[in-house]
Amino acid sequence: MAKHKVLICGDFTSRVIPLSIQCADALEALGHQVVRIDTEDHVSKRQALKRRLLKSLAKVVGMKKRLAERFQEEDRQVRTAQAMACLDKEKPDMVLVVRGNDVDPAFLRAARERGAFLACWWIKDLRTIHKIEAERPLFDAYFSIHRNLAQDGIEYLPAYAKDLSRFSPPPTPAAPKRDVVFVGIWTPKRQRFLEAIADFKLTIVGPGWSRKTRDACPRLAEAVIANKLYGDALRDLYREARIVVNINQWENDEATGTTLRVADVPCCGPLLLTEYSAGLGEIFTPEEEIAVFSTPEELRQQIAAYLGDEPRRQKVARAGMDKALALPDHRQRMEVLMRAVDGAATVGHAVG
Repeated sequence: MAKHKVLICGDFTSRVIPLSIQCADALEALGHQVVRIDTEDHVSKRQALKRRLLKSLAKVVGMKKRLAERFQEEDRQVRTAQAMACLDKEKPDMVLVVRGNDVDPAFLRAARERGAFLACWWIKDLRTIHKIEAERPLFDAYFSIHRNLAQDGIEYLPAYAKDLSRFSPPPTPAAPKRDVVFVGIWTPKRQRFLEAIADFKLTIVGPGWSRKTRDACPRLAEAVIANKLYGDALRDLYREARIVVNINQWENDEATGTTLRVADVPCCGPLLLTEYSAGLGEIFTPEEEIAVFSTPEELRQQIAAYLGDEPRRQKVARAGMDKALALPDHRQRMEVLMRAVDGAATVGHAVG
């Protein structure tokens, strides 16, 4: 496999979802030289406060959406300028976009003019799928976490992978301290599901929950212990749980992708109880290695059933952990991606 100088455009700010960091570390372990560009918004605390105040005022006069769009464009221009400067300084022979925030087409054209091979990995859900059709021609290689998008030059590459440096079983097994744990940002859909189990011993971690549920569902607000947890604290929370619930953000029933938690959670030992998606079947056997649900009612039934049968919960959780520990790691995912890149390059674009 050829060695490359890879400029990665991704979210290097978030320690809650460290996928871009994991990709960069994996490529470096494979012998590639990596340059990192953070595509997250670079906004100071003062700027963030000013924006919140302006959005509150704009909401009153019905212009909140327009103001948000203006801020997004400002952030995009800043990111593009930083990426262009890095492109001129580092002169990479490959650009990998771990698709989160938008990357300006002008940057991609400039990279191609300088001889770089352009690859994108779509790791988002399908709510903005229309953007794929528009940007796919801008790239030399395109990957997606959704198997049903694997056509017309898009290759399937799942994002779930084991990372034992971050998520691993406890060195000494101990009795769980928490019945049910949920980690994730507040959304209306997720609130609807968690309201169905609000009377269980529930622990919630994620931004927005305290504020959004304080009046609508006080029990959920009382279950919140933190807005964010990451690193060892997040790993330890998973280790303390009997059941960790995973609820997808997207509503699209046709989505075949899976979230990163389907690997992270079982590696730490609890039972993963996750919303069903078509991609789960290629990883686990439902009700033997994980548990699944599709509706709030099914979520409640599953919680009651597994909390009421501890031997069964332990058996399924153990099988799920064994399966997760046998999954590919991020280095293996990047090997697949780079082999595909080298193959595409031999066909129509020189790299390196």
